Amino acid sequence: MKAPVYSLGGIKSETGLSDDTLRYYEKAGILPGIARLPNGHRQYSQHDLDWLQFVLCLRSTGMPLKEIRTYRELMEKGDSTVMERKVLLLSQKEKILCELETLQGALSRINHKIEYYDSL
Repeated sequence: MKAPVYSLGGIKSETGLSDDTLRYYEKAGILPGIARLPNGHRQYSQHDLDWLQFVLCLRSTGMPLKEIRTYRELMEKGDSTVMERKVLLLSQKEKILCELETLQGALSRINHKIEYYDSL
């Protein structure tokens, strides 16, 4: 079975990203090496889509593009950078856990206030 190939429109549909964002990601080194058809149109692979979905995951956690680009650069260097990549992800995980703790505290306070209003 042949691996799926996506046009720009297909990738936009799958990720919700705009043309401008996709072009920016290419220029910024976050999405390098996108194949081109003879007419110059971009042709995205399943690997490209999987990577973009991971980028969106990282962005949703607040990871800066600079760190995502660093992660991508390390990835391209191969297995010798596995530990460095792991450290980046562990650092992001810690930030997420701290944010979750803060949000849990805020949710608890809001729930308490709602319960107070319900008791009136």
